[in-house]
Amino acid sequence: QSSVTLEVLLVKVCHKKRKDVSCPIRQVPTGKKQVPLNPDTNQIKPGNFPSLAVSSNEFEPSNSHMVKSYSLLFRVTRPGRREFNGIINGETNENIGKSVVYFIFT
Repeated sequence: QSSVTLEVLLVKVCHKKRKDVSCPIRQVPTGKKQVPLNPDTNQIKPGNFPSLAVSSNEFEPSNSHMVKSYSLLFRVTRPGRREFNGIINGETNENIGKSVVYFIFT
């Protein structure tokens, strides 16, 4: 069974306090896991899915930045493949988006 690397980043968008400050967006890596690619969900027992947790500390104010919003960014990569102009080497346009990544939030 092949797998992909799932990386989860917490994106923090802060209020812009001064005009001379660039757009205050921070991406905070929260973890990386190898996960099965297109698993048969009928054969995976509940509780056996890989999991990543975001610490509640990440949602507390820091460095006097007022966070306006939070987003989760999911980056999925297949080992041994390189991205070129948005298309993965060896893939054709009709194959893009055929892999499905399941997310279970608890």
